[in-house]
Amino acid sequence: MKTLKKTIALLLCAILSLCLFACGGSDDPADTTEAVPETITVKVTVKTASETILDNLTITLRDRATWPTVLDALAQACDAYEVKYTISSDGLMAESINDLGQTDDGMFWAWTLNGKEVSGRAGNTRVNENDTIVFSYENVGTSK
Repeated sequence: MKTLKKTIALLLCAILSLCLFACGGSDDPADTTEAVPETITVKVTVKTASETILDNLTITLRDRATWPTVLDALAQACDAYEVKYTISSDGLMAESINDLGQTDDGMFWAWTLNGKEVSGRAGNTRVNENDTIVFSYENVGTSK
């Protein structure tokens, strides 16, 4: 009986240790415990096949309680240069810019961060100092 109690006690200690380890810090970029810098400066471009709406504009995101995202940068750039835009109801993507939005024939606003496609939503993807963001109005069938 003593051996069974010791074994159970050891198992409980091991489980508790694993639980505490799992609740520890994270290297995940979405970890919100990291201090938000006072300012983050990024460049934003918005273009269609025939027109550049915003051309590599420098935007400084500041006075934020949470880490700024690609969508925050787009919104601030559009607001600063009076470009009409709408954000999806879930706050994660650009629905339209200059009245151009997703269409039945596959047009939508694609975006890149530092020249690379990102497998996430613009409203969930954090920006860092000197990032370059490009929104392009593209056809799903022809996007990269």
